[in-house]
Amino acid sequence: MAHEAIRRLRLAFPSDIGLLLSLCGPAGWLNPPLYLAIGHRGTPSGHDEAILLLTDRAKERAIETATDSSTRSGKGGVKMCLVTEAKVYGNPHGQLLKRVENHLPILKKVYYPPWWCPFGDLQTIVSGAFRRCPQLPFVREVIEFADGGALGIDWLHPPDCGDDAPIILFLPGIAGSTLDCAYILCPAQEICARRWRTVVYNPRGRGGVLLRNQIAYNSVRHDDLAEVLRRISCRYPKARIIGCGFSMGGMVLFNYLATCTAESAILSGALVVSAPYDPSSTTNSLERFFTRHTFNRHITKKLVSFAQSYKNHFESHEVMDFDHVLKSVTIREFDTRFTAPLFGYESVDHYYDHAALNKKVNKIPIPTLCLNADDDCFSPSEAIPTSEMIQSDSVVGVVTRGGGHTAFLRAANPNRGSLVDQILIEWANMIINNLD
Repeated sequence: MAHEAIRRLRLAFPSDIGLLLSLCGPAGWLNPPLYLAIGHRGTPSGHDEAILLLTDRAKERAIETATDSSTRSGKGGVKMCLVTEAKVYGNPHGQLLKRVENHLPILKKVYYPPWWCPFGDLQTIVSGAFRRCPQLPFVREVIEFADGGALGIDWLHPPDCGDDAPIILFLPGIAGSTLDCAYILCPAQEICARRWRTVVYNPRGRGGVLLRNQIAYNSVRHDDLAEVLRRISCRYPKARIIGCGFSMGGMVLFNYLATCTAESAILSGALVVSAPYDPSSTTNSLERFFTRHTFNRHITKKLVSFAQSYKNHFESHEVMDFDHVLKSVTIREFDTRFTAPLFGYESVDHYYDHAALNKKVNKIPIPTLCLNADDDCFSPSEAIPTSEMIQSDSVVGVVTRGGGHTAFLRAANPNRGSLVDQILIEWANMIINNLD
């Protein structure tokens, strides 16, 4: 159908627009960020002017305009408006938005998902299943807590880096760890090449450190993160630390920052990638037919397996029906039967309301960049608090056309890097060097 439509447009507009369509080709026509709208309007001279509009479906506005001085049959011109860059939400009167505009040039470039992987759900699957995890020489450190629990953090030290080298702290998603997250290991490789330190935060019970008691992890609890940051800061007092959280790791990071002042946060800046802002909206999105039988079921199996692995800690819980937990088939069911009672919530809705980020934007005290895709089923675009971001001096939101959940693939080969890798480097460079 696309090929036939292009053929008809070429016949209708044989010169200028035909040339543009030839340059775009079928791939340009089919690429998710763009669509074509052809029309005519009268010019002052009484001639018709052909308008070729390539625009973002969601934004419906032109951000870059180029006028072709050539004419078709001597009548009028061809005007092309290209709208493909990400939508950026921030306080127009604040300094942070200006800094982002000046020092994150990647956001001004067109983001094209791979031609063979244009849809968010497909990108999410491909990124998780086929993106290779590089083997990096991490050094494990076990952090012991006063409550008897422990977790592992993994350090990647570049050769000959000083004590003042910047540190990027990664927080993985709901079932991730250093062992299996390509979306962390790939940018970590780039960070190491820049002689910055990397440290990966593995929640309790993940990444090879066994859970020692009933205190596990959720998207709100950030006491462990605060203690880890305190220890990192004590060891490297001259280093600037930047947090980077993915999905639920981003929720933990965001919830932590919402309780801090600029002085107590320890972090100099944060990048939050694909965080669900409203868990209720997320679970509703994941309970549609396709997502329920793919992502929802897959993650729930991992969560149930986690609970089963530590049955000796949980089966004696006074409120939880552990056998019922093991029968969970959706994330909402698991949170209702396991997470909410384990952490003392009255209901799953109480837990989700406490975990939600959309009402906490004004509480973030340090420069924070939030990256989401508009086709991410884990973080529905309607739940992204863009109006709050526009009023914030500390938070800037970036919403791309396409990208899926923590994927943001840029090349036909999924191992050739993602948009996140480049954004993280540019954002961290801006924070580390205090660029205005």
